[in-house]
Amino acid sequence: MQPIKTYLKTKALHFIILLLGSIVLGYLLMVIAYAIPQSRLILGCANSVCTFEKEGAYPIVSDGYINTQLDNYTDGAMLNAALCSTGESPFIAAIKNCQYKYDDQNPMESFMSYIWQKEGTHTIDYPRYWHGFLIVLKPLLLFFSYSDIRMINGLMQSILLVLLLWTLAKKQLSQYILPVVLTTFYLVPSVLAMSLQYSSVYYIALLTTTVLLLFEDRLSEKQLIPELFLIAGILTSYFDLLTYPLITLGFPLVFAIILQQRRRCTVKDTILSVIGYSFCWGIGYVGMWSGKWLLSILFLGFSSFAAVTASLQERSLNGAVTAGTSVMDTLISNIEMFKKPIYKILPFIMLLYTAIIGYRNKKEIHLINCIPFLMILCMPFAWYVVTANHAAVHTWFTHKTLCIAVLGFYCMLMSVVRPSEQQQSFTP
Repeated sequence: MQPIKTYLKTKALHFIILLLGSIVLGYLLMVIAYAIPQSRLILGCANSVCTFEKEGAYPIVSDGYINTQLDNYTDGAMLNAALCSTGESPFIAAIKNCQYKYDDQNPMESFMSYIWQKEGTHTIDYPRYWHGFLIVLKPLLLFFSYSDIRMINGLMQSILLVLLLWTLAKKQLSQYILPVVLTTFYLVPSVLAMSLQYSSVYYIALLTTTVLLLFEDRLSEKQLIPELFLIAGILTSYFDLLTYPLITLGFPLVFAIILQQRRRCTVKDTILSVIGYSFCWGIGYVGMWSGKWLLSILFLGFSSFAAVTASLQERSLNGAVTAGTSVMDTLISNIEMFKKPIYKILPFIMLLYTAIIGYRNKKEIHLINCIPFLMILCMPFAWYVVTANHAAVHTWFTHKTLCIAVLGFYCMLMSVVRPSEQQQSFTP
């Protein structure tokens, strides 16, 4: 028992240091971002207005495909937050995260009205999120417009996806390239690149998964994989505005299980890993978010915490019940985002690919390997239960959480096909 106690104490110490360090570093980076003078950002923001004026709040990239709807509403709010200045100290501004507001206008429209120098503006605070995206967005706006940033987004996301696929090939996991490519198709990469709102968690998911695969041996040897999932949760809480955050857990978790199965770990070990790594991610996510709430209370008083609590209740299952929305309604509305025929064809392509791989390599099916993947498959649905109101109201992006189940299912098909001599290695 002593080694287990020592291990847990060591991990607890690592987690505390990482969480506290992340909160302090995250806050200081926000202070630096808010120290950038508004006058330096005006040109980049002004050159961005024409895009919002032309496209509106919720343009659809491909007619008839509601899952290609952009969220210019929130992107406008992000630029609004980047530009907003009340003249307060950066140390206070980094907590308040103010936005310009005109009566009867949404954040995107208010941003445009401020650029047009219309009268009647005031500011509102938005302290319940970290707004960590500002540490990247504000420096970019010194040199680029919103359209430029979209192009940069597309380039960087393409590079990271290619890097992930190259890593799979390098690690002799080429059979999982097709599952990743098909899952990416569900996410619609062109839409991700065009929407800042959708991009943060996609970056984190790609980076975390690639790091896990590239440094598998070192991370396993030093027992640092739990810390990697903790950091993924921290980054998600810091950069995301509650889009489809669970993807930063689901994507690396799928490949963590694949790597364990390749090392011939028992099913019991893989099940414990699903639970343990999910717990680590949750600590990072909730812990980092709590850090912002504590800073808000410290700088702004308990009134800010009351607003956070009210928002959480509204967006949770309790809010859905109050609004008359059932969990089943939420699940159906998100699943229906993939009702187009093309999304029904892809599973058959994957099944055919699995059959070909199994037949050509004379492998056998070992259904016992399904168990950890089935646990991952359930995660999006559990998330929809917890965030029922939010997932019902914002289906055009919350449906992307289902891509965890898609990747888990496709990779499960590959993982249950094992050489016959390995069968005994995967008995529980």
